[in-house]
Amino acid sequence: MEYTQGLLGRVFILKFFHDDDILECLKPFIKKEKIKTAVIQLMGAVQYATLVTGPKQPKIPPDPQWETITGGWETIGMGTVFSDKQGPHIHIHATFGSGKKTRTGCLRKTGKVFLVVEAIVTEIKNTRAEKQLDQASGLELLHIATQPKKRKHE
Repeated sequence: MEYTQGLLGRVFILKFFHDDDILECLKPFIKKEKIKTAVIQLMGAVQYATLVTGPKQPKIPPDPQWETITGGWETIGMGTVFSDKQGPHIHIHATFGSGKKTRTGCLRKTGKVFLVVEAIVTEIKNTRAEKQLDQASGLELLHIATQPKKRKHE
């Protein structure tokens, strides 16, 4: 395990409207506000979403299992924003439910809002966390830069 510490920055409250695409709205917002690292909490409903519900087989590199949901699905999710040299990366996992059906996965490509989705974006400042390409998986994964070791006399 690796870890780093940060400080809470700004807190934003977002409201997504019917037919908004969650990811397509978040991307320009994150860039406009120059957010490099953050936590995203969201809840509401979606009418259409494309998600990865795990790998087809538990092997690396993973071959994603894609699912699409349509209709009105309640959702609650968590996400992160970490940046690299190309800019911020948004990563959201959520659970979606409709009647007795439930799906949990990584929101990818599309997440069209049904009625409303509310979100809170909490910025984290002064941290050493970023995205880096992981050669084994082929994915941009979280990398935590290690703190330089202090010498005994410091």
